[in-house]
Amino acid sequence: MYKVNKLKFREGLQPFCYCAFKHHPKEGDRDHPHQVVQYVDGLPLALKVLGSLLFGKQPPDWESELRKLEKVPNMEIVNVFKISFDGLDYTQKMIFLNIASFFKEMCKQFQES
Repeated sequence: MYKVNKLKFREGLQPFCYCAFKHHPKEGDRDHPHQVVQYVDGLPLALKVLGSLLFGKQPPDWESELRKLEKVPNMEIVNVFKISFDGLDYTQKMIFLNIASFFKEMCKQFQES
């Protein structure tokens, strides 16, 4: 089993800011990168993908983007993660899908109670 090592908060800011700003954020833009890093919970690939998605957009608009992503995933992001999934062998895919189904069912049961 492979466990992705999540980045600590400060470590996560670096790859995200590089992708989102191509440099460190300006002094007034520090709150928004913090929200994104918390949102993806330190997952390195997600930090880079979201940083690239948000590049060129104004940080105040990021909250709106994050709200949209919670409801409908961005297809560019989905495709990046799909490439990772497609790289798994058959057994790994089945394990992944079983775990995902389990958590989906648990969320459904939790919402019903």
